[in-house]
Amino acid sequence: MLNQAIASQLQNPLTRGRDQQDHARILKLFAELPVESDQHALVLRRYLDGRPEKFFAKQAYDIYLHWLQHQDNVRPEQLKEYFSDHESEIDHALLFLREINLEDWHDSPITDGDDYDLMRVIDKQVHPAYLRLVEGVFIPSVRPLAYFSRLDRNKSTVGLDTWPIIEELRGHPGQYFTKYYTHIIRNGIAHGGISFLDRNIRYRDNQGNEEIFAAPSVVQRFDDLLDVCNGVVAALKVFFLLARSQGYIPPRGLMIEALQEQTWAPWWTIEGCVEAAIGGRAQLILYAKPDTRDYNKVLWSTVQSVSSFHCLI
Repeated sequence: MLNQAIASQLQNPLTRGRDQQDHARILKLFAELPVESDQHALVLRRYLDGRPEKFFAKQAYDIYLHWLQHQDNVRPEQLKEYFSDHESEIDHALLFLREINLEDWHDSPITDGDDYDLMRVIDKQVHPAYLRLVEGVFIPSVRPLAYFSRLDRNKSTVGLDTWPIIEELRGHPGQYFTKYYTHIIRNGIAHGGISFLDRNIRYRDNQGNEEIFAAPSVVQRFDDLLDVCNGVVAALKVFFLLARSQGYIPPRGLMIEALQEQTWAPWWTIEGCVEAAIGGRAQLILYAKPDTRDYNKVLWSTVQSVSSFHCLI
């Protein structure tokens, strides 16, 4: 396995200056990281200038990181086991959040213009994104809080779906997160109980309960929940950066994001990876997207990507 010293020598000289500047800014933004943090901290780069990541909820970040560190102090082996058992779920949450953040409509002035434009954007973009954010990111992210809360109460951890999780977190330090989740909006979207009114939207669940919201407030609720999710995932990333030496295995999605940030160049982007069985052995196949016909540039980035990935695992 190549060590960090070798990996640092393989930094792209064209992007080294930018990476060093961003690394220093990351350490300033996330003061919990030690000054000797390595280039893996670049996994937090989008929290510097990325939109909407830079608007992450700082309170969500603080509460979640404090909770993780407390659990690590009182029952580290159980926490490691939880992350191991739910690795796929956490990987998908990281992927879904990254894809939602990359949607190109976040900064569009969708509350301006006529009512039709607003309703159309909510129907075609906000509603699908809200449901995916809730089920793919928010619930998997706060499930560990509910899981360990039930362990503390000597209760079964079976059946921790959306509503049981929200109920479990009431009266818990994680109650903060529940105020940014609107159950009837989620149910109305999931079960088709949506009626568009005059700049208002009525949501109805499958039990006949309904509530009316002003259309702009629906957009704001989505934005608030997205900021909370970005704060929670930032805390998760910082925790894994801090706890790597303590036997915690980072989710694969986190390692791929770190690799993407460390190896990006104008002509090279890591797209993702898949696990495959080749020759009877499990292997990870990295997929990259070159944007040049210069063989030497592609060769350089290939070697850099492979060596950097070996340092991550």
